[in-house]
This record gives sequence, structure tokens and C-alpha cells, in this order.
Amino acid sequence: MTDETPAAYRMPLWLLALLVAARLAMVAAYPVLVAHVPQWAWANNDGYDAIAANWMETGAYSLEPGVPTALRLPLYPALIALARFAAGPAYPKVVMLLQAALSVGTGILLFRLTARLFGRRVAALAAALFIVHPQVNNFVIRCATETTFSFLALAFVHEATRFIQTRQGRHLVGGAAALGLSLLTRPTLAPLAGICLLLMLGWSFAGRRETGRRLGWTAAATGTTLLILAPWLVRNGIRTGGEWVLQTWVGQPMCQGVYVTRHLDEFLDGRKTLTQLDQDCLTDIRLLDRRLSRTLMADVDGISREVASDRYFRKRARLLAEQPLGERVRQLGRNLLWAPVLQMTWRGTRILMPLNWSLLAFGVWGVAVAFRKCRRRWMEPLPALVTFGYLYFGHAAAWPQARYVLPGLVPFLAFSALGMTAAFNALRLRDPAKRERRSASI
Repeated sequence: MTDETPAAYRMPLWLLALLVAARLAMVAAYPVLVAHVPQWAWANNDGYDAIAANWMETGAYSLEPGVPTALRLPLYPALIALARFAAGPAYPKVVMLLQAALSVGTGILLFRLTARLFGRRVAALAAALFIVHPQVNNFVIRCATETTFSFLALAFVHEATRFIQTRQGRHLVGGAAALGLSLLTRPTLAPLAGICLLLMLGWSFAGRRETGRRLGWTAAATGTTLLILAPWLVRNGIRTGGEWVLQTWVGQPMCQGVYVTRHLDEFLDGRKTLTQLDQDCLTDIRLLDRRLSRTLMADVDGISREVASDRYFRKRARLLAEQPLGERVRQLGRNLLWAPVLQMTWRGTRILMPLNWSLLAFGVWGVAVAFRKCRRRWMEPLPALVTFGYLYFGHAAAWPQARYVLPGLVPFLAFSALGMTAAFNALRLRDPAKRERRSASI
């Protein structure tokens, strides 16, 4: 699709400097930002901070001292624990700096991915969109997994794209490593990992030649992911007597997502905020969880209890989701519209509405342009497109919220930038004078 010289994929120094400056500015402006928006203050969001503290102080991975947990995956708490070890009480600032570095790395990967697909001009625009995106900037200073997961998801997309372009096994293994680390941050891509394995097996047996070599690379990629996950899975298996669980915080979020979907019209009508809907559901969940605890045997404790709770709430989520087909289709269509912009309040939602909806519209145009211009290499844009579609449709169906779509939106910025470039070129060609000059040059 583009020039194959390595220099073509290096981010220009001025753009890199702008990216670094924007992310460091967020860290430097943190005290001022928090003074105006207190909910952005560093806090023990989802228990990550508490796990890191207990891990450092007691050596046990736990939300409550002495009670092992698998509610949260270990990579992000490990990042916080590393910052605690290095900086003591000043650790939040160190975590923010680490997240700023990860965000810079994400921007560089986005530029290289887009340059390889659509050229440096489009790549520069994609990187600029990434630099100014308010959600991307916001999560640099938050106790949340968005920045880490976005980096790993884009690394997976980048390596998958490079493998399609070069058929070099090292990119297959690199993508597997990024995928494995992402599964230690969020379990979201687990079904996609299974699909990737099936595709790799199909690739291995697709031709009569090199089947052995291809199977070897497939085995190496699969082994890489499993090797990354193995310590965590084995730890949970030992703690539960054989339950090879990745995370026990799945069923309850499913219930929250179903509840919010069923009551989302109350938010859209202005009767409740998304935070209120979420809290209403959490109140019911806590009551049901206490009721479940009374039915469990006294010796069921720790992660085993979490596994039982997770199974119970998964079943409950499926029951809550049972509705007439027409209503489910209506809700999915509504969620597809709102998921890329929906935040916990109307104020935050309104900020994203003009931006993310525009990016999606330009992205759709960019997808059409990409496949029209690259018919012979149509597979190359697929990793970015499939990852975005998977996260977009998956979260629209399960828990419609912009922060969950964001890691898929980042690679999709390549298509948004391509669509914007195509739109600009189309407007230029509408100018009669420019059209005449172009005809004369031809």
C-alpha cells in the first residue's frame, strides 16, 4: 500500500514532541483539573489501588487483607505496586507518568500502523486526532485500565497487521504477547483470542507447502499467550481446587450492563444519570450477593466464593436479558448509536457527541476508501477494523459506555483520518480552477 522504506514509518519529531508535551501537560495540570472536576481525583477505582497496597504490604493479592481475590486482573495493580515501590506516597504521580509513557507509545504505534496502511500524511492526521482526543488525555491521570489496555490492544493490531503484510512469524508471536498481556488487564479480548487461534490453524493448513513451519509459528504464538497467562491461571486453580478462572468479575458487570440497557431511556429522557442507574443496579446486586452468601457452605471462601457468585450473576444476567426479539433489536440499535459517546453524566456525553460521532462517520467513509483502493491487499486493514467492530458491537450489546469502546476507537482513527483526507481531496476537486489545473497537468 505504501513506501516500504523504514523512514516512512517514523513519526516526525515535531509530532512526537507535540504528543509528549500533551501527555506531560495533563500530568502537570492534574491539581488544577481536579480542583475543577473533583471526580477525576486519583482514587481506589474498582479496587486496583487497594490490591496494589495489600500486595506490597502483605505479599497477598487481595482486596481485603488476608482474603485472596481474582476479581481484578493483575497487570494494572502490578503497575501501581511498582510505582508504590519506587515512589512511596508520591506513587499516583509516578503511575500518571507511566501512563503518559504508555500513551506516547500508543500514539507512535498508531502512526506506524496508519503509515503502513495509508501513508504518512494520513498517519500524521491520525496521530493528531489521538493527541487531542479528550478521553485519551483524561485517562492518563485516572486510576483506570483504559490507557494500558488501549496500548496493548493497539500493539496486538499493529503486530497482526505486520504479520499479514510480511508473513513473518515474529510478528505473530509479538501479537500473541500483546494479546496475552491484554488478557491480564481485561478479559475482553478472550473470545477474539479463540477466533485468532482458529484462523492461525486455518492458515497453517491452507497450503501444501510449509505446513510444518506454519504450525510451528502457530504453536509458538499460542504458547506465548498461554505462558503469559499460566502463573495467574495456576494460582487461581490452586486457590479454588481446579477452577482455571481468568477473572471472577464478569457476571456482575453483565448484570449491570443488562440493567443499564433496559433502563437507558431514563437517562436519555433526563430522569436519571448513568451513575444513578449503575448505583441502583449495584444496590440490587449487593442484596442478592448477601443472600447467595447465606446459601454457600461455611468452608467456601476466597476465590471459590467469587467463582460461585460469578456463575450466579452470569445466569441472572442471561435471565434479565430475555426480552421479545423486537425490543432487543431496538435496544441494540439505540446502544450502537450511544455507546461511542455515552458517559456517566449528560455533561460528559455532550462533550463526546460531536467528536466521536464525527470520527465514526469519517471512519465509515475511510473504510469504503480503504477497500476500494486496496483491493489486492484487502486483508491488511482487517485487524484494526475487526478489533474496533468487536469492541464496539460487543459493548453496545453488553455495557454501552464510551470508555469501553475507546480502546477499539484508537486503531479506528486510521480510518477516520483516511476518510477526512478523502473528504478534503473531494472538496478540493470541486473547485473548477483546481480541476482545470489538474487536467492540464495530466
